[in-house]
Amino acid sequence: MEKQKLIEYLEAVYGLEKQKRIAQNTMTRLSEKYKAAKQNFDRGNQKRIIQKNPSSIFALGICIWAICFEAAGIYSTISPNITADSASLVIGGIIILVSGGCYLNMNRKTAEKQKEEDDYAFQQAEMGKKDMAVINENFGPIQAAHQQTQELLNQLYAWNIIHPKYRHLEACGMFLEYLSTGRTHSLEAEGADRGAYNIYEEELYRGIIIDKLDQVLSNQRILIEGQRQIAQSINSMVRSVDYACQSLDKIQRMEQVNLFYNAVTAYNSSVSKKFLLNG
Repeated sequence: MEKQKLIEYLEAVYGLEKQKRIAQNTMTRLSEKYKAAKQNFDRGNQKRIIQKNPSSIFALGICIWAICFEAAGIYSTISPNITADSASLVIGGIIILVSGGCYLNMNRKTAEKQKEEDDYAFQQAEMGKKDMAVINENFGPIQAAHQQTQELLNQLYAWNIIHPKYRHLEACGMFLEYLSTGRTHSLEAEGADRGAYNIYEEELYRGIIIDKLDQVLSNQRILIEGQRQIAQSINSMVRSVDYACQSLDKIQRMEQVNLFYNAVTAYNSSVSKKFLLNG
């Protein structure tokens, strides 16, 4: 393949790889957010067991004992064969009132606390449910963009212009850099021309290129610009989904997600028309 056509081919493949990376990383981050939202939803819907306050149980025990004591005292007052001290009856009555009051008060506080926890759990469940719906609504177009980009990449890679080892974002970006700047005129070595493969392997070995990572060095202009675009696109879409989860009452697809999907569709159509339909 002549140099200019090879550059155009690499530009197309590199553009597709950028789209693929944006979609992949955005889906990963949204999947993490979906998992967190589902955890909130599940926790909010868990059946909670009301824990009795040990102090209230103790107060109830005293109250029951005092009632039994008081009942025995009352019985003794009406029985001719049993004598009872009136002071004991008064003391028993006081114990019943105090312990019974403590028990009722503790139960009231427990019920109030339980209601607060139930209300909070309900809010968490509703929030998790809404967040999951918002994420699902925006995940679909990104997933579709990733799928159609991957399918188009597979078709272009099937031409076997690029060796399978180098079919990824970083390598394609560096090949495009080498050919665009005139460091080489082909992928493979031809005479005195070392070829993009050899230059790439040499720079990879010397540590000039950080392979397969989202980090590049200052002399890699195309990759630097590509990484900047990737990061901006991912952050823009994720922030828009975060905004929808936190601020909007209705579930909707965000503009940034629609823009990305439409841009991917348009770019893929142009690449397909140029390389597949027109040969």
